[in-house]
Amino acid sequence: MATRARADVSFALSWRTDPRGDHCIDEEALRGAVEQRLGRKPFTDAARADILIEGEESALGHGQFRARVTERDGRGAVRGVRELEAQSCSALHRAATLIVALMIDAHGAGERADEESSTTPAPPPELQAPPHAGVVSVAPEPSSPTLTPARRQPSLRTPERRSPRLQFSLGLGLGTSVGVLPSASATVLLVARLEPEGSRWSFDSWVGYSFPQRVSDGPVRGDFAAVEQRMRPCFALGRWRSRRIDACAGVEWAAVLPETIGVARGSDHWRVLIGPTAAVAFEQRAGTFGGRVELGLTLGVPQYDFSYFDLAGERKSFYSTDAALFFVALGGLARIL
Repeated sequence: MATRARADVSFALSWRTDPRGDHCIDEEALRGAVEQRLGRKPFTDAARADILIEGEESALGHGQFRARVTERDGRGAVRGVRELEAQSCSALHRAATLIVALMIDAHGAGERADEESSTTPAPPPELQAPPHAGVVSVAPEPSSPTLTPARRQPSLRTPERRSPRLQFSLGLGLGTSVGVLPSASATVLLVARLEPEGSRWSFDSWVGYSFPQRVSDGPVRGDFAAVEQRMRPCFALGRWRSRRIDACAGVEWAAVLPETIGVARGSDHWRVLIGPTAAVAFEQRAGTFGGRVELGLTLGVPQYDFSYFDLAGERKSFYSTDAALFFVALGGLARIL
């Protein structure tokens, strides 16, 4: 008797990820991609399915992923296994969509062959060759019926390599620094960030302006503002679906802008501060938008004493910068490219 038509074979799909690391494939999104590729809806729930397709995903680090796709019959016996490796999340999603669609589509060819040879006795289950070339099958005994070789599927262990796409984000922020101006500053920031897709590395630049602070001594007055820029590469110590923790290190450049009134002698020129900087940052993303908070330190900057000579010729001090600068920044980012 002929087997059931291809449309009568039902499938169930499940996809598991490692909760301790990165993951990229969503089961519902994968099911929709497979249905779109096949042009039909072959999936049902596991209790009513003839074939169970199970996926298990794990992260290899540095933006790479591995997945195992297993096909089982209704009794739980393994019919085929495929191992996938991908250099990015999008590549893994494409590979998984293709292999699940091939597993489903292969049953149509297999059932047509069954109809043509319906009078041939079926071999024992332990000698049946799986329909996919991802596992090793047991060779039949000489006395066993001859098995029709399974169709070879293209290997997906080495997905097509492509250069990572650069993602560029811009944003604004607020921050405060200690050690540059007479007291903790109020700073507005412009943020730019460059990140290769799927990479743990990124590069950012923060440019800020600290609002003036006034120091007065009788008729003498000094107003001090500051500009600063931090440029550094960052490495993601930990990444989750929409969150990451970065360690950043680079260089900070700052300049104090003094303006004095009532000073007999003095010079109101910029004082440049420069030194190595390091920070720890936490970022939360929602689609193309993200928020970022960071805490950092800059060491080894030159120290300046801002002072003046009074009318009697005595030297008096406004304030001195510090050799170590502490900063906290909070910014919002929007992906432009």
